[in-house]
Amino acid sequence: MRAKTNEELSCEFEEFGNEMIETDIYDLKYCNRASMNFNVEDDLDKIKSKVLIIACKQDPHFPPELDAIPMSEMIENSELLIMDSELGHLCFNELENISYELKDFLSGFDDS
Repeated sequence: MRAKTNEELSCEFEEFGNEMIETDIYDLKYCNRASMNFNVEDDLDKIKSKVLIIACKQDPHFPPELDAIPMSEMIENSELLIMDSELGHLCFNELENISYELKDFLSGFDDS
């Protein structure tokens, strides 16, 4: 059974769509071009800080097995969190569902 009603899902998608209204189309164009033509894999082993990689099990664009899991294996000292969300690729609108995990990860950083 789904945790969200159709009405709740519709609201989530509407909010996401409204965010895009204020986005400059050229920002999207240049960000997409940069991400499509830049390979970070050769530099991932240089990361020395703690890293939290968040993925969504239902993401059709970046499924964890093709994106987050391999990346977590390339970054030493990384933690992988795979969340469930009916929103799929838009799961980051539901970060409150992983607030305990986020607080736990952030508590590992020293304030000094």
